[in-house]
Amino acid sequence: NGSFARPHYAVSLAAVAGRASGEIHATLGDGVPHVVLEDYGVPDLGPSSVVWGGDADTRSGWIAGTLHVGRARSEAAITHYNVYWVNASGTRGEKVGSIPAIGFSEPVCTGNACGLVERNQDAGVYSFERGAYQDNEVATFRASGPGSVVVTRVETEEYYDTLTVAGEALSGDLSTEVPKVFELPAGPAEIAWASDASLIAGGWAFTLMQTGTDAEFLINATQPKGTSFEVVSAYGENEFGPGMKIAVLVDYDDSMPPSPAFSPALVSFEDEDPGVGVISGTVH
Repeated sequence: NGSFARPHYAVSLAAVAGRASGEIHATLGDGVPHVVLEDYGVPDLGPSSVVWGGDADTRSGWIAGTLHVGRARSEAAITHYNVYWVNASGTRGEKVGSIPAIGFSEPVCTGNACGLVERNQDAGVYSFERGAYQDNEVATFRASGPGSVVVTRVETEEYYDTLTVAGEALSGDLSTEVPKVFELPAGPAEIAWASDASLIAGGWAFTLMQTGTDAEFLINATQPKGTSFEVVSAYGENEFGPGMKIAVLVDYDDSMPPSPAFSPALVSFEDEDPGVGVISGTVH
């Protein structure tokens, strides 16, 4: 039989006898022959990064802290990530736990104008810009939320050449209205560009910042059962071994310099002295 989408609540396939006037009612508990329905899948991407945030337990022989896992570029074929101990010889040890996937996806463009759009990425912020455009252009950017889109320029033929963000179609000269900020909820997100076959103009630009790109896996105080952690993507019972990432573990104690776990997360200072060459204020 050909492929088909599994009904949302379907858990098994059952076989029953029937004829023109009807069929036997299928009740799994009554001994009806059945097989558990499982959607088989194999991941094709692994985590983008794995970093051990440092040991927060200063006792020798004990560790505690946070494992920071960069999600795969696309989690379309990933249900979760498995975390394992790895011993000194490099052999996988016990399973520590799992991190659920959230359907994360970096922005992907489809359409005849994708190659004409200038795209850059800096510190997790994607920027997209189309200058003077032509007729009949189409570009659809699909990504995942939550996140935010900031439209910084729109100069198009009003009503007919549109940049659509969060369901709002933008067109015309919006130089007095930008920047326009759109908050994207969790789940699939789409930004669409389309021009018709008449007038053309100067184009558009926007940035996209996604949250949820990294996952945190908490390690409570425990005696380590290895020298590092292995993180591998999985779909059900199937793992993508070639894409696994390793984070080396260091057990800090009081005789060592402070662990990275105790590093300040943020430092700020504002000069309150108006004099040139002199500063005064509070470091936060």
